[in-house]
Amino acid sequence: AVLLVWRLLQARRSPAGEDAGVPAMAPARGDAAGSFEIKSKGRQFLVHASEIDWIEAAGNYVILHTSTGQHLLRETLKAALARLDPGMFVRVHRSAAVNANRVSGIDARTKEVEMLNGDRAPVARACWSELAARLSARNG
Repeated sequence: AVLLVWRLLQARRSPAGEDAGVPAMAPARGDAAGSFEIKSKGRQFLVHASEIDWIEAAGNYVILHTSTGQHLLRETLKAALARLDPGMFVRVHRSAAVNANRVSGIDARTKEVEMLNGDRAPVARACWSELAARLSARNG
């Protein structure tokens, strides 16, 4: 996570940063309905909460993992989760939160949650029971 933030800061300083394959950093904005305004490569668009598979913390930034790619925002995980529906997102680790509607399964051996798109996110022991309860309530 530190390396990612360092690369992003280096890319921001250099004029060739956009061509280096590193997404542009943008302050987090959006509407109260749980969407985030993303600025990347001169474009501006919204990512809605329903499009987010999981959120990864990287210091004072978050990486929104969606089916279309990853988007970096200058916002803490705590602040990002405060803007989202708590019934939809579950914090599973100090550095990760998942969209409960996009979870395909949990792996007890590796203590990870697998998303519908194949991504895996870590699950802390303290969050394991809450995640299992949320998923069982969702399934029936």
